Amino acid sequence: MTLTPQPEATATTRPRKWVLPLLVASLSLNLLIAGFLLGGAWLMRHHPPGLPGRMGGMAAGPINRFVDGLPAERRTALADAIGKHRQAVTSSLDTIRQANRDVIASLTVVPFDRAKFETVLRQLAEAQRAARTNSVPSAGAVVEQLTETERQGLSRSMRRANAFSGVGKDPDPPPGADGKVP
Repeated sequence: MTLTPQPEATATTRPRKWVLPLLVASLSLNLLIAGFLLGGAWLMRHHPPGLPGRMGGMAAGPINRFVDGLPAERRTALADAIGKHRQAVTSSLDTIRQANRDVIASLTVVPFDRAKFETVLRQLAEAQRAARTNSVPSAGAVVEQLTETERQGLSRSMRRANAFSGVGKDPDPPPGADGKVP
């Protein structure tokens, strides 16, 4: 019996036609996602919420967004009203941050102390309530300086935000809530 040598497998087989386009598409998608993540991180680092000219505070969120959309001269005119209340709002937010840290710390205590957890959770709720209360004068000071047209625009903006979130759907909207100025 003779052994005939088998032909050796060649290592020069070409990849399938779809592999290269698939690799390019995968790399493009990965770079796009990485760009979004890095861009968001950069924005949060260099433009965090609560920059000068903004009120901060929980109840003032829709007002902040609306004021940010106003022309620069109007934002400058409202900056004084915002600045008068900034310290109270900032200290309230610092209290909330500390209360959050206390809640997180109480979760990691071994053995778990339910009474301590409930106490710090109540303190967090109280700090949040106080922050909302402290932001009311700031919001009132800004809204007071808005023109009638700007207040109507703020009203529409807040109504859209509430409708989008499903909160505060008004079965009987007030006159002019359809976006038309009466």
